[in-house]
Amino acid sequence: ITTKAGTYTNIFILTAVGNSIPYTLNFLDTSQDSSVSNMPTTPVSGETKGTTVAIPSNVPTRTGFTFAGWCEGTVTHTNLGKSTCSGTTYAAGASYNFSSVSGSSINTANLHAMWNVGKYNLAITFAGGGVSSVKVCTVAGNCSGDNLKGTVSTSGGTVSGLVYGTAYYLYPVLSSHYSLYSWAKTS
Repeated sequence: ITTKAGTYTNIFILTAVGNSIPYTLNFLDTSQDSSVSNMPTTPVSGETKGTTVAIPSNVPTRTGFTFAGWCEGTVTHTNLGKSTCSGTTYAAGASYNFSSVSGSSINTANLHAMWNVGKYNLAITFAGGGVSSVKVCTVAGNCSGDNLKGTVSTSGGTVSGLVYGTAYYLYPVLSSHYSLYSWAKTS
């Protein structure tokens, strides 16, 4: 067969083969506190943008704080020692879906640890005599108004809601003819 020049065409069939873009979920702590432990050490990966993965179930710990969850967004701290998240908050062990990762070239998501300041109780008991009560204050020499966190009478008691990392001052109210001999930590 003879084909006249300029009367034929070549047909090429091209098939596109896509490669999935791996997505990575990182776990970050920006506190720079050396007491932080039990953080997830390995990022979690997903095959595609719509993949759902499990956030590790281990709960991070930090001395004087409680773990408040993972934040996908910006973490801010209130003056009451609580963390807030500008985006979505996740609990340890929750599911995370990579569909929220935006942009065509962004394939990494970061979750930031949120921490709330721990609250403590101070139990006071009395041994011996001469003390009628003890005031617990946040300002040395000033046990009035918001500075007074509680008063415990001679029957003993507890002052609750004390914040980790805050200095507290104990002021005994003494009966006449008595002076303070010592304080003793019993537990």
